[in-house]
Amino acid sequence: MTENKKTYKSLFWQRFSQTLKSSKRYLAYFFLFILLFLSIFILWKKYKEDEIINFQEVKAKVENPEPLEKMDTAITNAPAPPQQLITIQLLEGVLEGWIPLSIFKTYLQKHSDEDTTNLLLELSTISNCPTYTELQSSLPSAPVKSKSLWERLKSLIRIKKIDKKKASETSSPQKIEKAIYEKNISEVLNLFEKLPADEKEYFSSWIKTVQERFKVEILYKNLLIKLAQG
Repeated sequence: MTENKKTYKSLFWQRFSQTLKSSKRYLAYFFLFILLFLSIFILWKKYKEDEIINFQEVKAKVENPEPLEKMDTAITNAPAPPQQLITIQLLEGVLEGWIPLSIFKTYLQKHSDEDTTNLLLELSTISNCPTYTELQSSLPSAPVKSKSLWERLKSLIRIKKIDKKKASETSSPQKIEKAIYEKNISEVLNLFEKLPADEKEYFSSWIKTVQERFKVEILYKNLLIKLAQG
């Protein structure tokens, strides 16, 4: 009987200790859940408060905009870009073809200083500044040379030996076309000087337009160099 009581007591304490351990575990889980819930709640509340503050600030700006006088003053007092930089940007527009040269000249007349006056004088002889696309489309085709009867007979009688060195130095309209396609005006002018006299005369009106374009490009590069040097 005494042994049964001892056994019962030992079993009772074992069960009690196990129940206590499991209760502690569940209690720890419960506290962790509470902490997680509080963290989520605090973050959500802070987010809503920030959202309300931002909404109130935007609403205040909409309902009470800054006076136009202040905005006008801010725009008026803003530092203006250098005149030289504006001139360069406009001249770039002329070269790209979206600003007519006549409008650019009018601008230079209204904003006269030492640089713009000199630039206007250099541009006074130029009537137009075509783009490379316009130069290519206006390029005349190579002139067709008709041989006389004597030249045809001469070619049949004797085959003349070609000097390769001399032939390589001779320019041709095809080379000019290639140079203008590559936007190399200096090469175009160089090839034009090597053309025969009759072809020079044939391309003379077109090459004058090329020279005007080349002069505007030189003026643009000089302005960039001057701006870079300060």
